[in-house]
Amino acid sequence: RSTVTNGSAPSGRLFEGADGSLYGTTSAGGANGSGTVFKVNKDGSSFEVLHNFGSTTGDGETPFAGLVQGIGGVLYGTTSIGGSGRAGTVFKLYQDGSGYSVLHSFVGFSGAEGSFPFTALVLGSDGVLYGATDYGGANELGVLFKLNTDGTSYTVLHDFMGPAGNDGRPPLAELIEGTNGMLYGTTYFGGTNDSGTVFSLGTGGTGYSVLYYFGGGTNGGEPWAGLVQGAQGDLYGTTRFGGGADLGTAFRLKTDGSGYTVLHSFTGVEEDGAEPAAALLVASNGALYGTTHAGGSYNDGTVF
Repeated sequence: RSTVTNGSAPSGRLFEGADGSLYGTTSAGGANGSGTVFKVNKDGSSFEVLHNFGSTTGDGETPFAGLVQGIGGVLYGTTSIGGSGRAGTVFKLYQDGSGYSVLHSFVGFSGAEGSFPFTALVLGSDGVLYGATDYGGANELGVLFKLNTDGTSYTVLHDFMGPAGNDGRPPLAELIEGTNGMLYGTTYFGGTNDSGTVFSLGTGGTGYSVLYYFGGGTNGGEPWAGLVQGAQGDLYGTTRFGGGADLGTAFRLKTDGSGYTVLHSFTGVEEDGAEPAAALLVASNGALYGTTHAGGSYNDGTVF
C-alpha cells in the first residue's frame, strides 16, 4: 500500500462541484494507504483530503471511480473493495468532508447482488443512484443496480449473462442517462463475438436490450470506456481494439441500435493515437474530444 498521506494513483475522472472546486478520488495513499476523497481549487491551491478510506472497520477501500454530486452538494461514489462484506461499497459525504457514511456494502466475490464496483455512479433524473459491478450476480459476470441516496431499496436491475446468453460481460465504464430517460452503457467482453456490447436499460429494470455487438474486426472491439450523447441524440464512444489497424476506433450509434458508424480507426502512426481507454467529450462547439492510451509521436498517447 502507498504511504503517501495526501493520496496517490488517482484513476477516476474529476468533476467540478457547485462551489467551483474540483473533486476526485485516489485509489491508494492517504492515512491508511487505502485511498482518499479530495478537493482542490482549479488553480491548484487549497488541496484538501476530505476522507481517508479504511479509517474504520467496514469502511470502503480503493476507489477507482470518480464522484457524482447530488442535491445539497452531497457527493456519492464507490469503492472497489472493502466494506463489511469486503467486496466494495457505495458511500456519501459532504463537500467539507463531514457526514461520511457507507450506504451499501457488497458481499462476497459471487454475491447475488453483485460485487466489486469499479465504475462511477450516475444520479438519475429521478433522484436515484445507478451503477454497475464487475463481478457477482446470478452468473458471476456483474450486475446493473440502483439504490436510493439514503442507501435504501438496493435493487439488481440486470444480471449479465455473457456470450452464453448473447449478453455482455463485464461493465467496466459508468452508465449514462439518455435524454429519453433510458440508461446506456458498454461491456468490455461478451456478446456474440465476445468482443463487447452497447446496451440500454430502463431505470425500472425493464427493457434491457443489447443495441450492438462488437465483432473485434474493422468495426472495433472491447470498449473500455462509456458513452456520451450528442446534441442530436446519437451515442458516441470508443473501442480499445479493432478497427483497420486493430488499435481501436471512435464510433457513433443511434439509441435504437441502428446506424452504427466507425468515425475513425486509430493507426498509432504519424502522430495518430492508439487504444483509446477513456470516454469522449462533446464540447460546447459540438466537436468530439478524447485521449488515447498509446500511439502518437512518442507512443505515450494523444489528445485528439
